[in-house]
Amino acid sequence: MGSGASAPQVGELKGISTIAKSDTKKKFSAACEVDGKIFMAPYNARQMCVYDTATGDVLSVEISMALGDATGAAGKFNSICQADGKVYLPPWSSAQKMFVHDVATGHSTAIDISEAAHAQEPKKFSCICTACGKVYLAPFNAGKMLEYDPCTSTCTGIDVSDAVGSAETGKFFSMCAADGRVYLAPHDAEQMFVYDARTGKGKAVDVSAAVDCSQPSKFREIGAFGGKLYLVPRNAPQMFVYDPITGSGTGVDISAAAGSVQQGKFRSFCTVGNKIYLAPGCAPRMFVYDTSTCTGTAVDISDAADPFASAKFRAMCVSGGKVYLAPYNAGKMFFYDPVTCMGAGINLSAVSDPDQDEKFESMCSFDGKIYLVPAAAEKLVVLKDFAADHRKEESEKAGISAAYVLDPFLRYITATAPKGLGFGDAGPSKSFAEISVVMFDKETGLGAKLCCPRDNGQGCAGVDAVDQTYRGRATHFVSWCWRYTPQHVSGALRNWCRQSDVKAENIFLWMCFFCNNQYRISDAISTAELKTIFESNLSSIGKMIIFLDDYLNPVYIHRLWCIFETYVSVEQGIEPDVVLPDSAATELTDKLRQEDNVLVMLKNNFQSINVANASATEPGDEEAIKNLIRESLGGFEKVNTTVKKRLLPHLTQVVKGFLDSYLLGDE
Repeated sequence: MGSGASAPQVGELKGISTIAKSDTKKKFSAACEVDGKIFMAPYNARQMCVYDTATGDVLSVEISMALGDATGAAGKFNSICQADGKVYLPPWSSAQKMFVHDVATGHSTAIDISEAAHAQEPKKFSCICTACGKVYLAPFNAGKMLEYDPCTSTCTGIDVSDAVGSAETGKFFSMCAADGRVYLAPHDAEQMFVYDARTGKGKAVDVSAAVDCSQPSKFREIGAFGGKLYLVPRNAPQMFVYDPITGSGTGVDISAAAGSVQQGKFRSFCTVGNKIYLAPGCAPRMFVYDTSTCTGTAVDISDAADPFASAKFRAMCVSGGKVYLAPYNAGKMFFYDPVTCMGAGINLSAVSDPDQDEKFESMCSFDGKIYLVPAAAEKLVVLKDFAADHRKEESEKAGISAAYVLDPFLRYITATAPKGLGFGDAGPSKSFAEISVVMFDKETGLGAKLCCPRDNGQGCAGVDAVDQTYRGRATHFVSWCWRYTPQHVSGALRNWCRQSDVKAENIFLWMCFFCNNQYRISDAISTAELKTIFESNLSSIGKMIIFLDDYLNPVYIHRLWCIFETYVSVEQGIEPDVVLPDSAATELTDKLRQEDNVLVMLKNNFQSINVANASATEPGDEEAIKNLIRESLGGFEKVNTTVKKRLLPHLTQVVKGFLDSYLLGDE
């Protein structure tokens, strides 16, 4: 395989007949999802097609009110968008009005567009977007940009001549909205047009950093990410990046992926994490641009298409943190996993002829499934790949590498800690609870901007954000406290690795700090769910390590979560390893020098274990666990006795080993 990947397994692959005749060319041009329904904009199809993902029903929506006397003609609508429960279709060639469909009521209306274009004009509006509660239509051949206000049902023509220059037709092909502004990417227009929907003012932006203003078919697509605008080059020699804050633009070299191709380079745009992906039209490779390093790389797509073929892919989308490219003339759909940096072709021959040209013009994703909208292809294709499910399961079962905890983690928090947090030489270490505030900050935290493989939302668990070499199926469940410092944990872990004679890189720890998605922690969880979660984790992993911070009075025995975890390990028949850092031995040595009754202190502290007096950081957690113990675990006394019997033999063995070493030592 050209990209070094094995073909992903595909499940639930099916072809669904639409309302369009099977032999119709370019049936639908675009699609969007509203309330679990996929709406397909008719290009040559006679009606709008709606696929209900819940029921599997295929419905039709009459559009004749927007066609005028052009009923049945070709080139009706070229784009689609949704806002506030309504679907909007801007008229392309044969359609004479904008079509608006209310999803909830099923009511449709046609909107006059004469403020910006002649009804009979071909290729009027190429794209549509929304900003500040209004709808905007990008003029291709239309004289002006159209602004539609749904609240007042009024239309206004917006002058774009400052950006158009000498171009009379083919002005703008794509548009997008960001931060209250509308951006139009120049096709034949000489400059980009920027319209502030809040102030009603527009301006032209010079794009000469990426392309000569007289170049036709400059940019095919535009998208916003990270506060900047990215213009996808069709015939332009470079990608154009515009910063609204500085008002300046730069060109980005795309030759790594485009090679010597001059025309029709890229067709579509999407983002995953901090990277931008451009789907190759005539370019031989997919282009990937890292916005954090401002560097571009190329991805081999030869497993899905002949790299030197034309019009390979026309659309792309993201699902489950993975990138999918819809085959237009390509033989297969292309699948790319940013985590592994591998791609593969997905065979759709069971539902679509791979040798057919112009198969799919558009695609979208919803609820873990990919929808490929037919152009010349006979059917709507719906698929869900097992790779996404596998990545979800992999994430939920993953552990953080012991090697990561012992080294890169310490370097990471040192490098990212603000002044005053303190770590190592910088001052007294803070607890994991304090470090978590910085480490899992919603804007700058570890994994804050990455897609979570468990729910596809933004922000993932730490274990999913680290390099893949530091993630693997959990081998040991760690019971510990967030009140510990990194020195406590790394010291205990280093001792355990030495005592167990294992290599840290072969051990993967299920630690809630790293393995729970800290961006999703919910306050509301039932007692039954708590028991199920711990039983599931412990039973599937099968091995447990208990980290203590101190011999004489460990924080562990006063924390409710820890006592609960120890009890569950007894229920599961799992014998834990109990380990402490070297710093605990130093403290015990000092106590032995200073005190005469150290063992009595040890005994008294452990005999004082009492669930009723134990605490949790979250009051809701404390109440839930104590209720669980009262209602289904036999009460406090049973749990107290069980935990004491579990911990004391281990601690006795650890202390005995220390005393043997201490008594036989030089001092």
